[in-house]
Amino acid sequence: MSRTALVTGSISDFFLYMIRGSNINVVPLTIRFDDEIYIDMVELTSAQFFEELRASRVMPMTCQPSPAEFVEAYEGLVPEAIEVIDGQAVGTHAGRGTMAVTWFNSIVK
Repeated sequence: MSRTALVTGSISDFFLYMIRGSNINVVPLTIRFDDEIYIDMVELTSAQFFEELRASRVMPMTCQPSPAEFVEAYEGLVPEAIEVIDGQAVGTHAGRGTMAVTWFNSIVK
């Protein structure tokens, strides 16, 4: 097994078959349609997302994962991974992931 891991938010939209059995770790977004709240890729598949999008009268809202959720993802990698690659999108979301990668790399070394 590779000692490098990729941690990304579900905004990266990897297909589940790409993630299974790989060193890709996805931290899910929260998606809100009207009054319903879902955890992306856990409670809502891509197909279900598009069904909800067609049925909803309003556009969905998203909430990025917290720094603590990224830290939790990295903590699970500590025994196996030597290097973590942060695969975040740009902006604030990327900043949170970068902060968690810095934390991870500081405890591994």
